[in-house]
Amino acid sequence: MKRYRSRTLRFVGVTVCLLFAVSAKADECDGMPDGTPCTSDGNPCTGDFCVGGVCTHIPLPAGTVCDDGKECTTPDTCNAVGTCVGVNVPNGTQCTVDGNLCTDEKCNGAGDCVANCIVGRICVVPGGGPGVCIVAGMACPCAPTGGCCLPERGTCAELIESECLAAGGDYLGDGTGCSPNMCSGVGIPTVSEWGLVVLTLLAMTTGTIVYGRRRTVPS
Repeated sequence: MKRYRSRTLRFVGVTVCLLFAVSAKADECDGMPDGTPCTSDGNPCTGDFCVGGVCTHIPLPAGTVCDDGKECTTPDTCNAVGTCVGVNVPNGTQCTVDGNLCTDEKCNGAGDCVANCIVGRICVVPGGGPGVCIVAGMACPCAPTGGCCLPERGTCAELIESECLAAGGDYLGDGTGCSPNMCSGVGIPTVSEWGLVVLTLLAMTTGTIVYGRRRTVPS
């Protein structure tokens, strides 16, 4: 019985506290003259005043300047029912830069500021190395670049590692470059080089045949 009574008293105490809190909020305008400011409802297009002992949220006059919280709408004004409505600025209007050098922030014509990834833009990776902007999922990071020895002999290009490997190249490492060219003499001979080899072999073969024929002619 003692344990039951203790729980009952605790429940009654909590209930009284909650009722007191609700009553205090409901009584905010009790005895207050009409027009007394009361707790705001967070709507910039309503005035919050006591009316008849109740905190009432009254729409402000239509056309009252407000802020709908969107950067890509202007001007923002209250309508007749107490809602803040903004006019969308034209598509392509510059908006707040997000600090990412790989994105360009423009309004989309629907009131939203959208960051567009500029793929291929030269950038600097954290730490100061060279990089290029790429799309990675939903992000637009600056990916490090490095020298890439492509399959063609002596051909070097500055690419990100995945692009280099996809092209069948040999990646030299982040931050490396093509000046000086570290790929000189590396790779498969080019078409012109193969052609020179073939011509040289033909010339040697022809010379050998002619020389052999000359030696077999009887004197």
